[in-house]
Amino acid sequence: MMDDDDLDHMLRAARADTVPLGDGLRARILADAARRPAPAPKSGLLPAWLGGILGVPTAAALGLWIGVAQADLVLTYMPGTSISSEGEAALLDDVFGTAWIEGETG
Repeated sequence: MMDDDDLDHMLRAARADTVPLGDGLRARILADAARRPAPAPKSGLLPAWLGGILGVPTAAALGLWIGVAQADLVLTYMPGTSISSEGEAALLDDVFGTAWIEGETG
């Protein structure tokens, strides 16, 4: 296993190397650096920026609708969200304006 001293010796040896690159290697490196990547293809019906502009507010509105308008539906299917006391039911009645205990109507 290598320790810090071995790494220091290897780096010192690499710094001391004064042999220049060969002409062929230098030409290949410069040719590779000069190449330009191909442009990304256009895809989809909507440009990416339009999807971002429309997607974030749509997701926020959907989250708000699921959380507030359909709270009873969400609480029905989420594990561990049963209403265990009258206080919890009263709080949910105040927040969502509905009856949360069986037999009551709101």
